[in-house]
Amino acid sequence: MSRARNIKPGFFKNDRLADCEPLARILFVGLWCEADREGRLEDRPKRLKAEYLCYDECDIDSLLDQLTNGEFIVRYSVDGRKYIQILAFKKHQNPHVKEGASTIPAPDEHGASTVLAGLIPDSPFLIPDSIPTPTVPASGDDHVVAVVLAAYHEALPNCEHVNVRTPKRCKRIQVADKLAKSICAQQGWPYERAEFWSAYFAECATDPWMRGDIPNPKNPRWRQNLDVLIAEDRFAGVMDRAISNMQRSNA
Repeated sequence: MSRARNIKPGFFKNDRLADCEPLARILFVGLWCEADREGRLEDRPKRLKAEYLCYDECDIDSLLDQLTNGEFIVRYSVDGRKYIQILAFKKHQNPHVKEGASTIPAPDEHGASTVLAGLIPDSPFLIPDSIPTPTVPASGDDHVVAVVLAAYHEALPNCEHVNVRTPKRCKRIQVADKLAKSICAQQGWPYERAEFWSAYFAECATDPWMRGDIPNPKNPRWRQNLDVLIAEDRFAGVMDRAISNMQRSNA
């Protein structure tokens, strides 16, 4: 059941949302109307298209992925059922007092917790510079993510700051970390996580495009970002270059 929601002027000027396609922005508003009082809804792309973009030819999954990558929503599953959590929903919506309680489990109750931080007062989005470098936990998956993010933010300050640790992004970081371990094992190197990722992002920083100095002429709002730099093909290229440089210097 659709519900009446608020929309604020800051929505139209948010440069992070501008990186999404126009239909993704419209869909985002539709998600507010579909969500319950906690900002949760079922992740049913066909139903969402029929309800909010019925006149448009589009790939709803792709639009939802754009909102996920932009860190506006989290897609998660519980007991085989798929859901969406709209981030910062309760900060900027005022559900009617008679609106029923949510019957959808929260993502943070099922291993999909999300870190939220400072908010623009009149906009439902995050302020990048308000997020400090994370404190590194002692162990576990959170430790892996925190180490990689700390090295990335220190070495590449001109790249896009990671504000929210979505489950999808954390998974990408963990996959990249496993690949790093594998390469170190192949080369006979000990794997010291913090040292490796500091060296990896320092290698990225030697390239103007990877360190974020070269803009995208087709999208001036785009900024170099972590997802690009740890993608498997990019990772392999950086490591091949670093290993070649080491071999030449030792020759």
